[in-house]
Amino acid sequence: MLEFNKASLVKRGAAKIVDLILIIALVIGIGTMANDLIDLDEMVNELENVYSEYAERYGIDLELTQEDYDKMTQEDKDDYNARVTEANKALNEDEYANGLYKKIMTCSLVIILSSFLVACFVLEFIIPLIFGNGQTIGKKIFGIGYMNLSGNAVKALVKKYRVDVKDELVVIYDDADLPLGKTRMREEGSAGSHNGMRSIVGMLQRTDFKRIRIGMKTAELAEKDVQLIDLVLSKVDYDKKPILEEGINASVDAVKDLISGKDIQRIEEVLNRRK
Repeated sequence: MLEFNKASLVKRGAAKIVDLILIIALVIGIGTMANDLIDLDEMVNELENVYSEYAERYGIDLELTQEDYDKMTQEDKDDYNARVTEANKALNEDEYANGLYKKIMTCSLVIILSSFLVACFVLEFIIPLIFGNGQTIGKKIFGIGYMNLSGNAVKALVKKYRVDVKDELVVIYDDADLPLGKTRMREEGSAGSHNGMRSIVGMLQRTDFKRIRIGMKTAELAEKDVQLIDLVLSKVDYDKKPILEEGINASVDAVKDLISGKDIQRIEEVLNRRK
């Protein structure tokens, strides 16, 4: 039984992981630059100095461990806790310290959010724009692209393997205007409403290449009980899968016949008259 030729879940997952790692790296890099730009470390050091001053004034050991605290007598613990309470009260009333703390927290939050947004913008928009095919670096590495940008891949293959577009190129795609599992073959023609075909025609700047359409129009789609976008992004219903696979297998057989050099008119006739 013929399986659908889609990127595996492993490849897609690996591409997502690569992109996530790149986002994290970009966030760290952008955050570091922003940190240096606004001297956040200087503000943190200043606040630490304020804390140290209060600790010294009230006799508080900022490096006191739980073990050392447990060794104190109850009287020493009560005295130490009272001094900590007084220090916290005084610190909370210190407008300079509170203002500095709020400034540090606000700057940290802004740096994190802005770094994340910039990193996502670079990875999801700038890099695909540079590649010119809508791919992120992860998708580029693992060869995952977008159906609506099929023309980029087809043009690259035609160029790399010096394909004779008219005689050697065959494009097989789904068609929402054909009943489920039905097939149609043509030697040339317009792209129609299929975005992937529009991309291919646009990139090749020609329409004289063979194409095989496999119908995916279900009764639900015909009666508008389901939207096209929902249909193409959903899994094929179990009872409809054999019908669709018959069309796929017939299309594969037609391509094999083309490769073997059989008469194209006969191939078209067989494929287009399938019931």
